[in-house]
Amino acid sequence: MASLVYTHLLPQLVLLISLFHFNLAARRLADSAETQQPLLFQYHNGPLLTGKISINLIWYGKFQPSQRAIVSDFIASLSTPTPTTAQPSVATWWKTTDKYYQLSNSKNPSTLVLSMGTQIIDETYSLGKSLSNQQIEQLASKGAQANAINVVLTSEDVAVEGFCMSKCGTHGSLTGASVQGKSNKFAYIWVGNSETQCPGQCAWPFHQPIYGPQSPPLVAPNNDVGLDGMVINLASLLAGTTTNPFGNGYFQGPKDAPLEAASACPGVYGKGAYPGYAGDLLVDPATGASYNANGANGRKYLVPALFDPSTQTCSTLLVLLISFFHFSLAARRLASSAETQPLPSNTTMALFFMEKSPSISSGMANSSPHKELLSQISLPLFLLPHPQNLNPLLPPGGKPPRNTTTSATQRRPPLFYFQWGAHKNAINVVLTSADVAVEGFCISKCGTHGSSKAASVQGKSYKFAYIWVGNSETQCPGQCAWPFHQPIYGPQSPPLVAPNNDVGLDGMVINLASLLAGTTTNPFGNGYFQGPKDAPLEAASACPGVYGKGAYPGYAGDLLVDPTTGASYNANGGNGRKYLLPALFDPSTKSCSTLLVLVISFFHFNLAARRLADSAETQQPLLFQYHNGALLSGKISINLIWYGKFKPTQRAIISDFIASLSTSTPTKAQPSVATWWKTTEKYYHLINSKKPSSLVLSMGTQIIDETYSLGKSLSNQHIEQLASKGAHKNAINVVLTSDDVAVEGFCMSKCGTHGSSKGASVQGKSYKFAYIWVGNSETQCPGQCAWPFHQPIYGPQSQPLVAPNNDVGLDGMVINLASLLAGTTTNPFGNGYFQGPKDAPLEAASACPGVYGKGAYPGYAGDLLVDPTSGASYNANGANGRKYLLPALFDPSTKSCSTLV
Repeated sequence: MASLVYTHLLPQLVLLISLFHFNLAARRLADSAETQQPLLFQYHNGPLLTGKISINLIWYGKFQPSQRAIVSDFIASLSTPTPTTAQPSVATWWKTTDKYYQLSNSKNPSTLVLSMGTQIIDETYSLGKSLSNQQIEQLASKGAQANAINVVLTSEDVAVEGFCMSKCGTHGSLTGASVQGKSNKFAYIWVGNSETQCPGQCAWPFHQPIYGPQSPPLVAPNNDVGLDGMVINLASLLAGTTTNPFGNGYFQGPKDAPLEAASACPGVYGKGAYPGYAGDLLVDPATGASYNANGANGRKYLVPALFDPSTQTCSTLLVLLISFFHFSLAARRLASSAETQPLPSNTTMALFFMEKSPSISSGMANSSPHKELLSQISLPLFLLPHPQNLNPLLPPGGKPPRNTTTSATQRRPPLFYFQWGAHKNAINVVLTSADVAVEGFCISKCGTHGSSKAASVQGKSYKFAYIWVGNSETQCPGQCAWPFHQPIYGPQSPPLVAPNNDVGLDGMVINLASLLAGTTTNPFGNGYFQGPKDAPLEAASACPGVYGKGAYPGYAGDLLVDPTTGASYNANGGNGRKYLLPALFDPSTKSCSTLLVLVISFFHFNLAARRLADSAETQQPLLFQYHNGALLSGKISINLIWYGKFKPTQRAIISDFIASLSTSTPTKAQPSVATWWKTTEKYYHLINSKKPSSLVLSMGTQIIDETYSLGKSLSNQHIEQLASKGAHKNAINVVLTSDDVAVEGFCMSKCGTHGSSKGASVQGKSYKFAYIWVGNSETQCPGQCAWPFHQPIYGPQSQPLVAPNNDVGLDGMVINLASLLAGTTTNPFGNGYFQGPKDAPLEAASACPGVYGKGAYPGYAGDLLVDPTSGASYNANGANGRKYLLPALFDPSTKSCSTLV
C-alpha cells in the first residue's frame, strides 16, 4: 500500500504527530535522482488500470451537499467526453498519465476511461469516529469491486490511524468477494478532511504551513480549505492508483515506500515552485483564489504536478519544472575515513574551456560523470594560475581539435572528451561556459568528478582523474552559485558580493574547490569517503554550505569582507585574488574545518532522530514494537558519577530532578516531573495489562571524580569504565561529564547515550546493568545540546529561552538525561520498546525530538509555562521548588507524542 505523506509533518495541539516533513518517497527521489543514474520510473511488469473504470465515493461522516459536489465535479472533470472549454483543464492534466500506458506498450497502448460511479453516504459514523486501517478497508469494500476504484472520504471529525501523523491519504488494493468462483482485486483510496485536524500538513497551500518557509496561504478555489486540500490529495492518489494499482506497476524505489506519478513532485503546482512556494499560478480576478486547472460545471482546482516518464521531469499544467532537488545524498551523510592512495605529488592539472554548443550531452552520452551527482566543494584554488596566464591545452601532437579556439582570451573549444588532456599524473578539468547545457546540470549537480582509463601507451594504460564544473550564472545561480545569488530553496537572505565580481565564476571556484578535494582524496572511488560508493560523502561534501564560523542553512558563516568592494571571502590567493572556499572535513578531529574557525559540528540530531524520518514515514504508522526483552522493573537506584568540576549547586539540579521522578510525596504543584514520568508506565501495561510490572526509581550513591582520573578526552570505553564504578545490581549508573571534558562523538552526533554492560561476578552470577552518559555542552556545543536555552546553530533562529535553573549547561543536561532515562527504562538492553533498527532505535523520548509543549515545531519548543519572577520557561515542577523543562514522551496507547502542557 502506498501512502500520500504530507510535505510538512509536525505537532498539533498537545500531541506532536511527526516532525518529519518529507515523506520517504520524496526523500528517495532526492537520493535516486542524485546518484549515478538519472531518475527513471521503472515498470515492474504488473497490470495498470485499464478500460472503463468507475470511481465510487464512500462518504463517511458529515459532509454538506456543496462539499460532495466539489469532489464529484472533480471526478467528472477527469475524463469528460466534451473537454472543458477553458484551459488548462483537469482533463489535460490527467492526460499525462496516458504516457505511462504508452511506455508499457508503445505499439498497442491500453486506454483508461474514468467515470463517476455510485456514492454511498454514511453520516451515522457506523464504525465510530476513530478508524483503523482495517476499518478503512472495510469501508472501501462497500463499493462495487469490479472495474472500480472505491474512494473513502472521511469528514473533519473522524480520526484515522496515521492521519496527520505520517499521511494525508493512502491507496492500496484488496481481494473482492468471490463471484462465480472467481475473486477480483480492486483498488481503493482513502483521503481525510484535514481542516480541523492538520490543515497545515494536508491542506497546504490553502493553510499556513506549520513548518518551513512561512508565506500567506492561498485562497482555496472552491472556498473550502478542507475540501480543496482533499482534491489535491485525491488527485495525487488517483495518479498513483491508476499507474501502480497493485504495487507492481510504475514506481521508483522500494515497493513498501514507492515514489509514484504524483509523489515524485511534492509541493509543485506551477512554474518556479520551491518549498514554501507552490509556483506561479492562475488567480481568479473575482475571488482571488489560486488554481491551475478548470473543471466541470465552471469549477477551478489546484492539482499537483505529475512526473512525465517520457521526459523524466515534473510536468505542471502551466510550465515544465525540471527539478528542485539540488542537494546530493552525500550531503546528508556524516564523513569518516577509509584507506586511500592519494594522487602523486607531481600531479598536474589540465583546464578545458568550452564554447557554445546546443548540448554537451550528445557528445558525452557515454561519459559516466554526466550521469552522476556528486555536488562537492574543495580547497587549493589559490594554487591555480591567473586566468590571463593560462595557456590553452593542446591535444597530443600539438594541434588543437578542429573548430576550437586557442587564443588566451577565448579558450573555449566546443565538444570534446576528457581524453583530450594529458593522462599520466594529471587531473583534467572541464569548465563549461554559461551558455552550455550539460546533462543533469541544475537538475541534480553543479559539477562532478570521476576517473577514466586512458589510451594505451607502450602497452600500458593509465587511469586519470577528471572534474567537470559548469558556469551557472544564467542557468541556475540559486543552486550552484550560492551564497553569491539568492537561493531558490530554504532560508532567504541577501546574496553576498562575489570576491572576483563574477557570480558565475566565483561559484565555479567553490564547486571546483570542493571537487578538487574529493578528487585528490578519493580519485578512483576507493579512497576516503563515507556512505555508498555511488554517492560518497567526501572531504568537502561532508560540510555542505559551511564557509565560516556559525554557518547554518541560509547563512554561510562569519566571513572576511573586503572594505573596498564589500566582497565576502575567506582565503587569499595568487596575484592578489580573494576566494570563498568551503569547509573541509578534518579526519584527525572528525569535524568541519574552515579557514577562519573550526566548526566542531553542525550535525545536532543523532542517528536515531534521522532514522525516525525514515521509519515514521513509511507505509505503516509509527508503532513502537516490543521486542520481548526485559524492561527495568522493581526498585532501581540511580547512581550518579560526576566526572570533572561541578559546583554543588549544579549537582543539586540533577539530584533534585532524580528525586522528583518517583517521590513518595508527589509535588503539589502541577504539572510535575512525576506526572511526566507516569507516561512510561503505559509501556509496562502493554506487556501485561492484567499484572503489569512496576518501576520505582530512587536516588542512589554519588561518586565525584574531580581529578579527571582518565584525562579530559574520553572514549566510549572510558565512559563504560566510569559507569562500572557504580553499583551493578538493580541500578542505572549515570556518568555526567563537565563542560571541559571532550567525549568521543560529543557535539558531533550525540549529546548523551545509554547502553548496558556486564557487571562483575557476584556469587558466580553476573548481572547486566544499564548506564547513561550525558555531557555538559555549555562551552562546547550549547546550540546542539542545550537548545532551547541557547541559540541553535542550525535551522530556524529564535531567541533562546531562559533556563529554569539559570544554568544553560545543566538545564540542557536535564533534558538529555530525562530523554535517556525514558529510553533506558523501556529499552535497557536493546530488546525492549523501540522502532527502527536496533543500532539506531527510536525510543520513548527520541521519537519526539524538539517537542516540549503545545504547538511545537522546529525552532519553537512549544507553548510553555513562564516563571513570572525569573522569566524562565518550564513545563514541570520538581522537588524542592525546582522547575524543569522536559521532552515530550511517545505515548504507546495513543501512538502520539504527549506533553505536559
